[in-house]
Amino acid sequence: MARTFAECQAILDAAEENGLSVFVSFYRRALEKFQKIKQLLDEGAIGQPQLVEIRQYQRPAPEDFDKDNLPWRLLPEAGGGKDLDIQVHVLDYLAYYFGDITAMTGIVENRAGLYAVEDTVSASFHFANGVVGSAAWCYVADFELDEVTIIGSEGTLVFEGTSFEWIRLIKDGKTTTYTFATPEHVAMPFIQTVVDELNGQAKSPADAASAANGIRMFDLLLKDYRERYEN
Repeated sequence: MARTFAECQAILDAAEENGLSVFVSFYRRALEKFQKIKQLLDEGAIGQPQLVEIRQYQRPAPEDFDKDNLPWRLLPEAGGGKDLDIQVHVLDYLAYYFGDITAMTGIVENRAGLYAVEDTVSASFHFANGVVGSAAWCYVADFELDEVTIIGSEGTLVFEGTSFEWIRLIKDGKTTTYTFATPEHVAMPFIQTVVDELNGQAKSPADAASAANGIRMFDLLLKDYRERYEN
């Protein structure tokens, strides 16, 4: 939504002052795969959700090695590293399922020294409904992994955190796999919900205040690292 919570709040305040709606393009909330996860959770397919584990590991991209011409996402002026750029989307749809994150802490480091922003993070957080979460993000690994696991009292959901194709439900020793087609335009279903809300036809899953809260939590997580870099 913005680089910091203060910038998010400025957007929300300006919208309120001018009587305007704000929609942040966290479009996964409207995609079929993530709607199916919500349905399974709401139906009690895994019982009471207890714990969420997020893991994303990536090899450095070729452009990450060009210190004189780094992508904007890797500049301190962008607010943070790939975790802020990518994983805020994952935390947003998890907040859609479990309520806003109410606390977030962790260890934030730069292990490879390819750029100034963080490249390796271990985080812990807590959702409004009591679900506990943990995340490990490393963008200087030697292999690729993108996985979210939601552990419940009666089963488990496993799926790729940012892609759109599949979910595995593991329950009673059996695995059920749900598959989905990737839309030609991944943001289109979300945009349609926004249009429907503006036309008074239905409520969009969009939630700008929740989006801003996600950035507020990243501010807490990255605070010490940002201060170390600035000093």
